[in-house]
Amino acid sequence: MRPEDMMIAMKNMLKPGQTFRFHCDQCGDCCRHRTDILLTPFDLNRIARHLGTKPQEVVERYCIVYVGESSRFPLVLLKAVGKDEACPFLKDNHCSIHQHKPTVCALFPLGRAMMYDRKTDEDNNAGNKQERKLFYFLQDTHCGTKDETHTVKEWLGEFDLADSEAWFFEWSDALGRLSVEIHALEKLVPEHVMQMVFNTVFNEIYLNYYGSMDFMQQFRTNTEKVETLLSGLNEKIRNMKGSDKA
Repeated sequence: MRPEDMMIAMKNMLKPGQTFRFHCDQCGDCCRHRTDILLTPFDLNRIARHLGTKPQEVVERYCIVYVGESSRFPLVLLKAVGKDEACPFLKDNHCSIHQHKPTVCALFPLGRAMMYDRKTDEDNNAGNKQERKLFYFLQDTHCGTKDETHTVKEWLGEFDLADSEAWFFEWSDALGRLSVEIHALEKLVPEHVMQMVFNTVFNEIYLNYYGSMDFMQQFRTNTEKVETLLSGLNEKIRNMKGSDKA
């Protein structure tokens, strides 16, 4: 999130227990002209299970995969369709995967972000460690009506997203760690090698799941595997280049 966007989000932050007013009138406007809906592995696997298919098939039919400009990490984007650039799951102004829609869509009109506070000790002195805090904020929207009152907890419960907060922390941590390794590796190897690395990272992080097993545990296992691979490659290539110089 850009600094200016974070400032707006913090200004519209919802405190614990605070309510907001919103009612979706099912106009479908929030599903049109959208070329910015990213799917996390959590979202992709929820959709695949709902459709009774595999994550790979969802990606091939409904998504675009590219490498993030700043993260250098494989990202999955819903592929907009038609002249009005509509979400591929929009049917007759209704979401055809409503109960399993991407988290960013299910949260709307809410947004979610992470802030970092300097941790204090017992004497209230600021230390070097940072404490992560998840917060929600009300987005500026001109659709819908204001005739229903909700709390954040109620809103999350409607879409079975109670475990999405734990996922958000897991995903943020993994993305940060793996991006560091990818950035380092890009400085050491040619482009065609990095393409193979990106393909491996994408397959392990987004696709390598079995529906009958716990998703979060599989994600942790896959992340550890990728992190070990990347760090190992970085170390091996640095050692090789060091030997060449010697």
